[in-house]
Amino acid sequence: MTPTTPNKKIRYPGDIADDILEEMTSRRLKKCVRLLKEVCRKKDHIIKRLHTEKTRQKKKIKTLQELLSNLNKKNLLSSNTCNLIEV
Repeated sequence: MTPTTPNKKIRYPGDIADDILEEMTSRRLKKCVRLLKEVCRKKDHIIKRLHTEKTRQKKKIKTLQELLSNLNKKNLLSSNTCNLIEV
């Protein structure tokens, strides 16, 4: 009986190699699929959060620009000051 080397535990998507997939049992393949789904779900969550943050920042910039233009129209702020604040 020859001693077998213990299988490396798969913790990260990078641990899954093409040559290992062919030798895996169905149980280990299911674990790999679960791992990949979890990583994908986390990345989707990050993308959604960043998209929301970007949208909110754009809205804030637009609101501030409108505020500056209103102040400029009412002559409460000089055009020179508006230009300095916008930059």
